[in-house]
Amino acid sequence: MSKAPMGEKWLAECRKRAQWIRDGGLVLPPDEDGVLSSQVDERGHELLAQINQLGFITADSQEGQGTKRTLNRERAYVHGWLPKASLERFLTAVNQASGVVAWAVSPVGSYPSEANVTSLPVTLARSGKVETRVPMLGTAEEIAEQAKFAKLGRFKGSIAMVDVVDAQWGRLAFQPGGLFMVVRDALRSL
Repeated sequence: MSKAPMGEKWLAECRKRAQWIRDGGLVLPPDEDGVLSSQVDERGHELLAQINQLGFITADSQEGQGTKRTLNRERAYVHGWLPKASLERFLTAVNQASGVVAWAVSPVGSYPSEANVTSLPVTLARSGKVETRVPMLGTAEEIAEQAKFAKLGRFKGSIAMVDVVDAQWGRLAFQPGGLFMVVRDALRSL
């Protein structure tokens, strides 16, 4: 990825996030039942570190594998931040991959997001009930708040929130042609 559109401060932040992931920063503490609420396979863990290192700061992700305990099916996805200068080329590169869809999250004004959100299911319970959705729209305030929460406020105005979702249920993100690999390869092509 070219350094010019991103700037050295963004690249430094990306390197810091990649190292945090490599140091185990994605494993969350167990929930009240003692079950780890989020685990990423070691292969997925390394790919997420590479994605961050290449300039896409991940805020949330799922590798496409449901758990036997509660879930039936998952779609892989990654949600995060990318410099606007790289956005169009990234979206084009990802959307050319078979079965993977990427979009920039666009603000819809200042109304509550519940009235304005179009969302895509990414986790279904055995009952068929949608457990998790990736929102496609939000208010400008919500997007700014997410950037602040991710400690990226100093980049306000120069970064875009991006979602990438695998259209295929159950395809693991770290397999050849899987979502994490598609994102990594798109970033490498910039």
